[in-house]
Amino acid sequence: MAYKYDVFLSYKSDFPFGDWVHECLLPFFRPYMENALNRRFDLFLDRTGIASGDSWPHRLLEALSLSRCVVAVWSPFYFRSDWCRRECELMLHRERQLGMRSLANPGGLVLPICLFDGDHFPETAKEIQHLDCRKYFVVGDGFKKTELYVEFQQVIARWSEEVAAAIHRAPPWRREWSSSKWHKEASVDLRPRSGDLSFSGLE
Repeated sequence: MAYKYDVFLSYKSDFPFGDWVHECLLPFFRPYMENALNRRFDLFLDRTGIASGDSWPHRLLEALSLSRCVVAVWSPFYFRSDWCRRECELMLHRERQLGMRSLANPGGLVLPICLFDGDHFPETAKEIQHLDCRKYFVVGDGFKKTELYVEFQQVIARWSEEVAAAIHRAPPWRREWSSSKWHKEASVDLRPRSGDLSFSGLE
């Protein structure tokens, strides 16, 4: 086997996060990435990548194992979702295995977009450089009529070069990444801070 996807897009699909991803981010991210890579851009997206009748947990894990990197759309509630958290944890575990995000090799394979300030993010997440899109986190047609919408396009165009660089630095694919044993060994902890666990029902 080999890589199938350049990017696995990890995000909360409920309103307004899913709407922002599909209405604001993706229309520009896809074509900008194709230009940054100068080739077809292969993106895994849960709305189109999971067929009717699939076991969605297994399908997500398979797609993640076959992806070069993860683009994660972060908000405080992102880290309250077991699945969102796990998607990031597995790619961060891969980074550690490869000696990435270190003094000798500071680059990584997880590229976050931040939609809120990081006060309530796990400590591990706070250490990772992100693209700050807080002022562009607006849904609805009104956003498209503002100067911020033009600025947002320019920001995504520049950022696509950083994502392309992460795709290029992805190492050769390893079969072990698709094994359940490897998934269970992932040790990165992105759980919310203990003082932030008073909410429930946010999976």
